[in-house]
Amino acid sequence: MVSEVNTSRYTSWKDGIINFYNLNLEEVVMRLETRYNQKFEYDAEVKDNLYTFTIKNEPLHEILRLMENITPIKAEQKDELITIKLDKNKKREVERQKNK
Repeated sequence: MVSEVNTSRYTSWKDGIINFYNLNLEEVVMRLETRYNQKFEYDAEVKDNLYTFTIKNEPLHEILRLMENITPIKAEQKDELITIKLDKNKKREVERQKNK
């Protein structure tokens, strides 16, 4: 069976572009750790959040803000470690919107 493939998703790294396509937080963190030489830790309750976005040369803090807008998380940096936790207020708001 032959299927059409979006090759740019697999070759864009050569241009400094990273595509995150339907990746869970664990996979996103692994790529960000490599790209930005940064250590992360995250709560188990957020590890299955899914992300789809593309970055090129954005600073890490902008990517973390984007992730906070996509899912109910809060990223905080302390020294050399970024911690990602569930933002309970945002989660409640999302659930409230779903129930309307």
